[in-house]
Amino acid sequence: MKSKNKNIIYSNILDNEKSAFVINEQKFSSNIESMLSSFKAFYPNVIIGYSYKTNYVPLICKIAHDLGCFAEVVSEMEVDMAQNVLTNKSNIIYNGPVKSIESLRIVIKNGGIINIDNSFDLEMIDLILKEESNLNLKAKVALRLNFSFNENDSRFGMDEDNIIRIKEEIKCKDNIELIGFHLHLPFRSMESFDFRVKTMIKVLEKNKDVDLKYINIGGGFFGDISIETAKSLGINKPPSYNDYAKLIGDQLSDYFSKNNYNEWPTLFIEPGSSVVADVLDFITRIHTVKQIDNRDYIVTYAGRHLLSPTNKTVEMPVSISFFNEKIICDSETVNYVVAGYTCIEGDIIGRLNSTKIIDRENSYIIVSNVGSYSIVMGSDFILPQPAIYSFGNDGLRMLRQSKKTIDIINSFI
Repeated sequence: MKSKNKNIIYSNILDNEKSAFVINEQKFSSNIESMLSSFKAFYPNVIIGYSYKTNYVPLICKIAHDLGCFAEVVSEMEVDMAQNVLTNKSNIIYNGPVKSIESLRIVIKNGGIINIDNSFDLEMIDLILKEESNLNLKAKVALRLNFSFNENDSRFGMDEDNIIRIKEEIKCKDNIELIGFHLHLPFRSMESFDFRVKTMIKVLEKNKDVDLKYINIGGGFFGDISIETAKSLGINKPPSYNDYAKLIGDQLSDYFSKNNYNEWPTLFIEPGSSVVADVLDFITRIHTVKQIDNRDYIVTYAGRHLLSPTNKTVEMPVSISFFNEKIICDSETVNYVVAGYTCIEGDIIGRLNSTKIIDRENSYIIVSNVGSYSIVMGSDFILPQPAIYSFGNDGLRMLRQSKKTIDIINSFI
């Protein structure tokens, strides 16, 4: 979108708000389509399971599902959310270490996929199938693998001994279908994905008795991040969708070709940040501009707890924009620290340099790349949470009103 059009949209929002999240619907669609296209170039059968936990704004989830994505959910709450958004209720992958029996019942009845994390998952599935025996249900399950990468242990999934034990238990059950395996690690590097694929192939070699229909390599991909953000993360060149796709697709294709599989299993991937992070901007009016000694601060209605709750150290990509195009320029470049509204010393959003005179009436701040783990982890710390807007083919629309103090008071009994 042209910067002039964006400025008009953002200015219109800030006529009524002190701050707001803004979703670019077209960018999200483009990210999903680009990622899927990249993977299908190297492996024939690919499905995206969009990670609800990363950003579960219903409109975002609906766009993902309209493009063929499954819902990747990790809790009872997210199962309920997905049931409200999904047209095809079976297009769901249920992950997570704490599944409730009622949410499992919903997924089983609708024909979704359950990634078993522990023995208790299987016990609950068994109980549900006994309680609902008159319905002749069949549960589709995969087993979540647990492997350490570079001496980093994981608390999720099951080790190889337990995988074998659970697999043998399932073999004795006509109403549970083991369709494959799942492996996710909290690392984004190409090295970690290479480890995942090679580990998955080793597991497949040891479990050729499984009627394989499903391989899930998890999420944790890099998306489109700015050079500045990459540098702050200590990354020279983040992998692209195509880099990941080639690494994963080539190895799996080679394995299934050499082993003469008549039907290759579907490859599932579970992106979140990589497709939604750069879809949201946070825009905020300026409360004041102040100077302390030789340090210049822009105080805003943003806050790190709203924008980057999982990372308190990386400075965020910030830029300045103006309501009025007639901007007065100064002769010197001023280095500004962009600060949040909280009483926390570390509530520093980012830094920017400007030769233009910044004032609270004619200027506002844009914080980019805030679509990941922001809204879903937001809180009413010091101020109520801001509004959410979206723009796309249907124009600009409000998706959530800014909270009011009375809303917070009324949430208590």
